[in-house]
Amino acid sequence: MIDENSLESHANMFKDERQLEKDYLINLMLKTISLNKVSQNLEFKGGTALYLFHGLDRFSEDLDFDYIGKTDEINNEIDSLIEPVIRDFGLSYKIGKSKGNVLIRDEGNTITGIRS
Repeated sequence: MIDENSLESHANMFKDERQLEKDYLINLMLKTISLNKVSQNLEFKGGTALYLFHGLDRFSEDLDFDYIGKTDEINNEIDSLIEPVIRDFGLSYKIGKSKGNVLIRDEGNTITGIRS
């Protein structure tokens, strides 16, 4: 896990504690996904990718991926990967579809979206 000094220095980047928590959760989910073979067929994109890789001065709280293949084949695998991360963080979530996207939501806020 993250040590207290790292957490404090990282916290200065955010306006409030909730943003810090979301950023931490996003990073946990990205790490979990990246360690699985499913990541070989995912292209990470969108605001969070720009924020993390190019220093975009805008906090984004969703994960957008293009999947090279059929999303029906990946839905259960992604769910099984991120469920423990989200549950360990003390959150609940539900999965739904909207206009071809698979959305994972917590308290009405999109945490991750996988676009087909």
